[in-house]
Amino acid sequence: MSSVQTLTAPHDVSASNRQDDTIAPPRSAQSWQTSARKSSSRLTMAFKNEVVSDADIDRYKLPFPKGGGRWWTRDAERDYYLWGGLVGNPAFDETQEGWFDLYVDGIIHTVVLASEVNLEGDKETPYTMHWKKIVRISPSKEEEANYGYFKILLKEALTAYGLDGETVPGRKETVVRFSFN
Repeated sequence: MSSVQTLTAPHDVSASNRQDDTIAPPRSAQSWQTSARKSSSRLTMAFKNEVVSDADIDRYKLPFPKGGGRWWTRDAERDYYLWGGLVGNPAFDETQEGWFDLYVDGIIHTVVLASEVNLEGDKETPYTMHWKKIVRISPSKEEEANYGYFKILLKEALTAYGLDGETVPGRKETVVRFSFN
C-alpha cells in the first residue's frame, strides 16, 4: 500500500514566504543527493502561479503568443518552471493524465502523471488534486543520482500549481495529494 502525502496549495507561495533554512538546489548530481536528504522532510515553497511575460516567452522559447495571458508555475529565484495541465475530457475519458514540462537547470523534462480530481462538494469542502504516480519522465531521470531531488521539485511545483496553475481570487482551497515517493 502506498502512502499518500497531502499538502494544501497556498494562494501565494512566493519566495518571500519561504523559511530562511530553505536549501537552494545544487548544480552537480553528486550534491543533489545530499540536498535531497536534507530537504526531504518538508517541501520548500518558492514556486508561484503567474502570467508568463513576453520576455520569458522569448527567453525560454515557449509556444505561447505574446500578450496571451498564459499561466505557468514558476520559481524565479531558482530559475525553474512548470507548465502544462490535465489532458483528456472528463465527460468521455475514464481518467485524465497530467502532462507537464518541468524546466530545471536548462533542461525541459516532460512529465506524465496519473491523476484523480475531485471537484465535488460545497463551499466548505476543498477541491482535491491527487497525483497517483509518475507514468513517464523524458528524458528519463530514474537512473540518475538526483532522481529523489527531482521528485521533490516536482511535488513543490505541483503543490503550487494546485488545481489548474492559475491564481483565481475567491476560489476555494485545493488540497494536493501525492501517492508517489
